[in-house]
Amino acid sequence: MRIVGRVVGPRRPRERGNFREGKMDRRELISVLGLAGAGMAAGRPGQAASADAQISIDCAKPLHKIPQTIYGHFIEELGKCIQGGIWRPVKGTEQFLGGVPWDLVDAIKKIRPSLIRYPGGCFADSYHWRDGIGPMAERRPKPNWAWGRFGKTVGPEVSNQFGTDEFILFCREVGAEPMLTANVGQGTPEEAAAWVEYCNGSQSTKWGAERASNGHKQPFNVRYWFVGNEMWNALDGGFTAQRYGERYLEFAKAMRAADPEVKLIASGWNDAANAWNKKVVELTGADADYLSIHSYYPPSLIVVDGELKRRTYYKRTFGGLESFEKSINLGISAIEKWGPQNREIKVTFDEWNLWYYFTEVIQTNYNLRDGLFVASMLNRLQRLADKVPIANLAQMVNCIGIIISDQRGTFLTPSAWAFNLYTQYTYDRFLKPELSPEKTPDLEVSASRSEKGDKLSLFIVNKERYKDINATINLAGFVPDQEAEIALIQHNDPMKYNTFAEPNAITPQIAKTQLTITSQGGKSSFKIQLPAHSINVISFSKI
Repeated sequence: MRIVGRVVGPRRPRERGNFREGKMDRRELISVLGLAGAGMAAGRPGQAASADAQISIDCAKPLHKIPQTIYGHFIEELGKCIQGGIWRPVKGTEQFLGGVPWDLVDAIKKIRPSLIRYPGGCFADSYHWRDGIGPMAERRPKPNWAWGRFGKTVGPEVSNQFGTDEFILFCREVGAEPMLTANVGQGTPEEAAAWVEYCNGSQSTKWGAERASNGHKQPFNVRYWFVGNEMWNALDGGFTAQRYGERYLEFAKAMRAADPEVKLIASGWNDAANAWNKKVVELTGADADYLSIHSYYPPSLIVVDGELKRRTYYKRTFGGLESFEKSINLGISAIEKWGPQNREIKVTFDEWNLWYYFTEVIQTNYNLRDGLFVASMLNRLQRLADKVPIANLAQMVNCIGIIISDQRGTFLTPSAWAFNLYTQYTYDRFLKPELSPEKTPDLEVSASRSEKGDKLSLFIVNKERYKDINATINLAGFVPDQEAEIALIQHNDPMKYNTFAEPNAITPQIAKTQLTITSQGGKSSFKIQLPAHSINVISFSKI
């Protein structure tokens, strides 16, 4: 039968960025936004192409939980991420902690980071945390040992004004849980254990008392600790897997003595033979909680078909999705094959992003195509969340950053706006979508349901550059109210950037929309058009 629509009751208020909200159907929304015929506008001559697809979801069979910790981020003393980005004091200006611009704080809150990893990255394995505590006037700047060899713009001198205390307060202000990386490359187990005690110890301990004297009587309770960064990397020490595994156990023993409740993350690697992960898991598995995997795309950084083609490079960008899953699966398979049988270890995918050429570590920008990539990867991370419950995009500000901020102002890239939507609309439980026909158009689909089963969100990325997709959505075990909330990120040009001149060229457009839903026997269906190169989020309440 045809379901008659009714008005949805008041919804929990959500913080959003720039959007237009009202009541209109999907066709009106696309028309108002100037998105009709997106395929033609994107550059293909003639009438816009289209394709058909069916997406079927059994809403009565939720799978694993989707932890918010897959929406983590990362900051490092590299390029303009911290020095000149997050930390840039301006005399006579009111700033958070005396050095973080409030417009940047507000921008970060829009992406709702669940976790923030600090201070690296390769930088961490030369960072001595005591340099960044105590009165700021007494902290001395230090050379950037890890990155300074590439020049001061890549590896700026470290002011040490943004240290442990400032990082923790920064995380609290933006609503994120802190993650810290211990210095294994140049540090000692004793130094790492003292840092754990400084963060988590009571005032009766030596370093807990030091923290209290710096104005923080209550422990910071930092739960997640990386035992070194990429320990196979020459910038982090160039260890063998055997040597790192032995060193890990020394650090773990000391750090757990300072706080037995910490969660420790061992350094993995995505070498094709999986030899590093095998040895590290065998050696550390009895005392590790997670195995860290990193991956960037394209792997060459600089060369694509003999020259940099970033501005025209479209379809091949999405090959990074398969590359990332392959890297993640190396970690998963190592744990399954060689991990301990009596305790659980999971993967953290704590550095991932598109990275087209090296100097983007200073300051970069990401366009709509890149935002589609991020949304597609977030869909996959929802699917993998039972084995990969933690993920951190690298990095958050300026340095291969999804938020751009300097003396000219602050804006969110399309990649950041993707996080805005996913952190806003994801519910507790993952639902597995089925796509048909077999040769499905280029879609990335995920779905989540509330624990009670009364709320549902669909996340659909149409990666087709020139084709709109006419999708039929089939739902089993869930009859939605006709009034849905639909969020859309799209632009006629998939290579369009937000800039300081046009900071809001691409932002989410959100509207209440009346859908025509048919229902019979607990099953329901509706049709929806997905514009070319678009991110689509459809959120329902159960009737």
